[in-house]
Amino acid sequence: MLDDPASRRGLSSPVPAGAAGACAAPAVADPAGATDVADPAGATDVAAASRAAATRAVTIVGSPELDPETSGASELGVQLAQDAWRASVTVFRNDLKDMIDITSRTANREQAPGFPNFVGFLPDGRPIFRYQNIARVRTVGVESSLRAQLGAGVGAQANYTYLDSTNRSGTTPVPLAYQPSHSGNVTLDWQGTGRLGAYVTVQYFGHQYTFVPASGVNMSEVDGFATVDLGANVRLTPTLLLRGGLLNAADRRLDRTVSDDFNADGRRFFLSLAARF
Repeated sequence: MLDDPASRRGLSSPVPAGAAGACAAPAVADPAGATDVADPAGATDVAAASRAAATRAVTIVGSPELDPETSGASELGVQLAQDAWRASVTVFRNDLKDMIDITSRTANREQAPGFPNFVGFLPDGRPIFRYQNIARVRTVGVESSLRAQLGAGVGAQANYTYLDSTNRSGTTPVPLAYQPSHSGNVTLDWQGTGRLGAYVTVQYFGHQYTFVPASGVNMSEVDGFATVDLGANVRLTPTLLLRGGLLNAADRRLDRTVSDDFNADGRRFFLSLAARF
């Protein structure tokens, strides 16, 4: 339904993260390039797990009334590389028509019927919402990344995204919900003699709106926050890789205080075994 994969550059997933909202995340750092630390313990699955939590507070269904999402995208980028480092910067602008969206929802059973995409209630009382189209959306921003080899087996990577996203369907443009203007991450990784590896990642999500009426009046918002992840891996055999770690090590939590806020999961552990065939 998208005519250009770059059309959502900088935007979060159509199914936002969190129990009632989302955080747009910059690209997950590749902590060790071609080494075994890459995609630390499935760090990209963390956002997916949070998105799955969305169904706990509300239920989301499809809609036969959806129009196909189309877009026009333009970008200009530059990449530089030397033996020990590489860097890139990309400036982009996307104009989307009929953007498919599900940020318009709430777990508040009294407020839910007032939403335009409200469908009804489940027997247990959870509100049901359907996907809807946003007529016109524009995103403008910058994505940058830097990767450097600091020494024998030690590397670092940083990613930063600036995003200006607006709903331009009405007479006055208003911000898109759950799309922070600033987000980024920094990863420091170590790769040992070929069997052991470890990393630490700091992720930052900036100030964002969590509820934006068409009028742009009485918008809800949350402050920026950061999390720290720790992980390690050990190659057991040429085909088996054991990964483990601690996500959100400082237990930085966001708990909903109003219906359109989102929850940020607290400290949690993971352990995985990857096999190569």
